[in-house]
Amino acid sequence: RRYLDGSEVDIFAESAGLAALEKHLQSENPRDILFAIEMLAQNDPAILVNALPHLLTHANAAVRLTAVQQLTSQNEDALPWLEVLAQDVLQPIEVRAAALQRLASMGESAAQILPAYLSDSNIELRFAGVVGALQSHSLEVILAAGDILSAAQNDSSPEMRCFAARVIGAVGNVGFHRNLLSLLNDS
Repeated sequence: RRYLDGSEVDIFAESAGLAALEKHLQSENPRDILFAIEMLAQNDPAILVNALPHLLTHANAAVRLTAVQQLTSQNEDALPWLEVLAQDVLQPIEVRAAALQRLASMGESAAQILPAYLSDSNIELRFAGVVGALQSHSLEVILAAGDILSAAQNDSSPEMRCFAARVIGAVGNVGFHRNLLSLLNDS
């Protein structure tokens, strides 16, 4: 958006501005793509939907991660891509974790995948699995994650109590805040 003489001019209302950003999504330069994703997410997310297959399979991990983070529950077409990203051991952990959390927030299909990550040896994947499970729509998965969270809160290890605090903060449910306060006062 640009301001001229105190008035706002929306450069994205012009098809040329949107076309230029759409062209940047096909760029060889990951920085151009990241810029275009950010601008389109703010101004015309519908264009991103058409580019998702390209973005979610891009060679650059930062592009894949940013594309995953821009997905919303309206992007149900991306569910198969998210499942692949979450389960692909060749993907960077941060991409897998983001895909796992986003997958969990998008519906029931994650209920089959999440339980395997609730006790994953990688702490970031376990974190994504527990957070995703607590935000999922499956009562069975929520209860399993709740048990893991409760055990982590009461663990003698400071690392596990820190893990519990991170989960509670990431879930963002006000009902968990009382538990977070006790962990923050942990010595």
